[in-house]
Amino acid sequence: MAPKEGYELPVIVHDGIRFGIVNGFEAHYDPVWLEVEKRRIDAVLMPSISAFDSHERWRTLLKMRAFTHNVYILRVNRIGSYKSHEHSWHFYGDSALYGPHGNIENALTDKEELLVCNIDKSFINEARKIWGWRSQMAKKGFI
Repeated sequence: MAPKEGYELPVIVHDGIRFGIVNGFEAHYDPVWLEVEKRRIDAVLMPSISAFDSHERWRTLLKMRAFTHNVYILRVNRIGSYKSHEHSWHFYGDSALYGPHGNIENALTDKEELLVCNIDKSFINEARKIWGWRSQMAKKGFI
């Protein structure tokens, strides 16, 4: 379901970096990303439970969102399987850190693993200066 008017993005600030928490399925909705811009988020923490054959679609979507908003996205996707009497799901993992230029900086597999990464505020600022998406959005009155 798309967010309604007044969508509230949870925000955490740590060491001068603004983290927003976005549920994986909310990544599809433009109003969520407008809120990311309005709240001046630097990094998005994104828990998700993706299964089936959606691996490449998620990678494409999150590369685009990281690039067009010049943010880090740390997607944490479930691993393992779930079976009910009617259905069976396999969660493929692929937790990853997407950089503010839209690239995948590091990724995990479908195994239980640990990712340790750095969020570099100067790298975020550099990407924002180069691409200028936020200033263009402000000029057009979007944020």
